[in-house]
Amino acid sequence: MAAQHRARPYDALVLLGDLIYPDGELHMLEQTVVEPFAPLLGHHVELLPALGNHDYENGQSSQIMQRLGRESGWYAEEVGSTLFVVLDSNQVDDPAQTRWLRQTLVTSAPRWTIAAMHHPAYSAGVNGSHLGVRQEWSQLFSMYGVDLVLAGHDHDY
Repeated sequence: MAAQHRARPYDALVLLGDLIYPDGELHMLEQTVVEPFAPLLGHHVELLPALGNHDYENGQSSQIMQRLGRESGWYAEEVGSTLFVVLDSNQVDDPAQTRWLRQTLVTSAPRWTIAAMHHPAYSAGVNGSHLGVRQEWSQLFSMYGVDLVLAGHDHDY
């Protein structure tokens, strides 16, 4: 990735959760995220992390995000002409997050909108679709013209 970045610089690095696998141990953040991606992050590449279910295992998800420069598990960041809306699909049942998502999508006018989260609304992988994400957010993505939705969790494409 560092060699590719030198040839054609990245603007952002989106991480789709399970940042610290398997147990979300905060003391491992340096070796699992910071050190491996240091060649990119030191060169004006925006880090856009999402929380995965394994990041909740030790109850340190808030501290993980704080150490990565984020105040919350959900946030929006403009990178160039793209709005990245990063969601915490572990907390899909939190009405405050869904209200925030709706308000963010209503008031934004970027050229592109990309949503990123850990659990997919639709998946043929071993973990399958996350019905909560589908019920709470899929309609909003469609209604407000989200161009791309990225998710992890199944560890496949």
